[in-house]
Amino acid sequence: MITMSDSMKKVASDRKKQQPKEAIQGHATVEQFALSKIELSIYVTIYIFFIVYGSYNVFQTSKENEHQLNLQEPTWKVLNRNKDVSNHEWQFYRGWFPKFAPFFISHVVLSKVYDWIFPAKNKLYFYMIHSLLAISTIYGVFQLALMLIYALAHYLISTYTVSKTLVWVVNLMSIATLNYSPFTDYMMTWIPHRRQYYLYNFSVAMLLIKFLSFSLEQWDQRYNKKPAFSLTEMISYAFYLPLLVLGPHITFHQFHTECNEPKRGITKKEYFNHAVTFLRLLFWAIFMEVFLHFMYINAISEVYSLMDNVPLWSLATIGFWQGQSFQMKYVVYFGLPSIMARLDQFHPPEKEILTEVFT
Repeated sequence: MITMSDSMKKVASDRKKQQPKEAIQGHATVEQFALSKIELSIYVTIYIFFIVYGSYNVFQTSKENEHQLNLQEPTWKVLNRNKDVSNHEWQFYRGWFPKFAPFFISHVVLSKVYDWIFPAKNKLYFYMIHSLLAISTIYGVFQLALMLIYALAHYLISTYTVSKTLVWVVNLMSIATLNYSPFTDYMMTWIPHRRQYYLYNFSVAMLLIKFLSFSLEQWDQRYNKKPAFSLTEMISYAFYLPLLVLGPHITFHQFHTECNEPKRGITKKEYFNHAVTFLRLLFWAIFMEVFLHFMYINAISEVYSLMDNVPLWSLATIGFWQGQSFQMKYVVYFGLPSIMARLDQFHPPEKEILTEVFT
């Protein structure tokens, strides 16, 4: 016979089973706080209105104060507008891209030819020879020699010393040569062109990250009494052209593992996806160029007297668009090298994580 209390317990138990797991644990569910479509539409409409209205204010401010700003004469006849050249990072890498582009193209083409002729072999020697030739052409033999000195120092320390601490010491000392006198003074004397010096500095900074990754792996190999990695493997990894300047970064362990894995080939669908990604990156690069012809957000930010008198709407929207342009830059900077690395069947990070946190 079922008593009243048993019946009540059964009802309570059934209700508990029907409740979402989050509610049982005392937490609210997503569904409980989901906005209605009408409310969400209102918020999106207001957001878009603020962005459009603020952008119009920035455009008007840009137009009214052109004479005070650091602008470049029109380079696109279609637009017939001056360009904001105060986004120094974008201008810097945009200026160097034409020199890198032929080597990027030759890397992709020759890499596929190599796969066709030697399908079962890894491409360490190809990566090394092609990258060193590209660097010697773009940077010069002198700068390449300096980079190789850093590489040799890290290789010798990680291969022939018993202290892991020395690996870190050498890496930190190498970083110091990029930041402190008299090293920087000597380098600016030997590399008199400022743009060339900055490119060299950025590239060596990226190389030092890779040298450290290799050195720690090398030391661990020796500590575990395993065969040491060769200098060829180090140079192929560190100087790998697609990821040389801007990244994204992959560890030596990942590079070595994926380089020696059997190549399965790239499917038509993967080629299609890479092509779509490339077109997306091309769109954002063109969008960035067009944007800089209409919205002088960086040039305005450099004129403090103007910033003091900019309307609040313009000021807020300038901050918004600076965050967005930062993301657009790194979508392109990280995206293009990633495509080339994926065509070689490496797997660098898919997204610019730092940018996501920033925005």
